[in-house]
Amino acid sequence: MATTSAKYSNRDVLEIFIETVDELQLSEFAKQIKKGVRVGLLAGQGVIISQCAGPEREAVKAFLLTLRFFRQNNEVTSLRNMAQLIDDLNVNQDLKDEFHASRNNFNKFLDDPLHVPVQGVGADTKRDVFESFLYGIYAHATPDHRQRVKGWEKMSFYGDLEAQFYIIAANFMAATTKMAETCKKMLATGNV
Repeated sequence: MATTSAKYSNRDVLEIFIETVDELQLSEFAKQIKKGVRVGLLAGQGVIISQCAGPEREAVKAFLLTLRFFRQNNEVTSLRNMAQLIDDLNVNQDLKDEFHASRNNFNKFLDDPLHVPVQGVGADTKRDVFESFLYGIYAHATPDHRQRVKGWEKMSFYGDLEAQFYIIAANFMAATTKMAETCKKMLATGNV
């Protein structure tokens, strides 16, 4: 049996991936996001400001801490590492293609323009917004990302960007859920 590291078999990695997705689905963030994200407008001092009502900050932070298992390439379950693992598995090519299609569709989604474009703020794609919030505020304090988000907080459209971030995070969960379903099929073959 091939292994992905000195500690985990391929089967272990698929199981960890599935368990981590289950954790996302059961999270407080998932419960709160199902209730919706609302953006309202507030007029004040001659300016209209968007305000976002979404999941609680602690729920978002806990969700993103788990989500990092799929983002950070030092984790065996990162989407990049999983793609490599899937290629090496002794499973039907259709299952491999199914996993890769889910991953590729999600990457395309991230690289698409924002639902509500905001010009001149250094965020042209969903990936730009997602990474700025993730690495600037919630999961790290990377200077460039943090400065970008702190600058957005002072702008009238901040609530729009925050709402889009929550929606992108929910889509991330949906994409990994689809990938986990494929991983379950791979485990069921008995070849992993």
